[in-house]
Amino acid sequence: MKTSDFRNLIKKYLAPALHELGFSGTDHHFVRVAPNHLVNTIVIQADKDGVSCVVEMGVHDCRSK
Repeated sequence: MKTSDFRNLIKKYLAPALHELGFSGTDHHFVRVAPNHLVNTIVIQADKDGVSCVVEMGVHDCRSK
């Protein structure tokens, strides 16, 4: 599968679900700032050969320490 086809599937199926959960973002990078001062990130990278992908997820507490 081409990377562009993979991103189109994310845009069609995954992005709407993430947007319903409060995330904003594009076809492969999503961010949500929660009321509890946590920032959630999700980045999806497709393999150039279209055989696999990598999903990176992060949480950051943006409160002053």
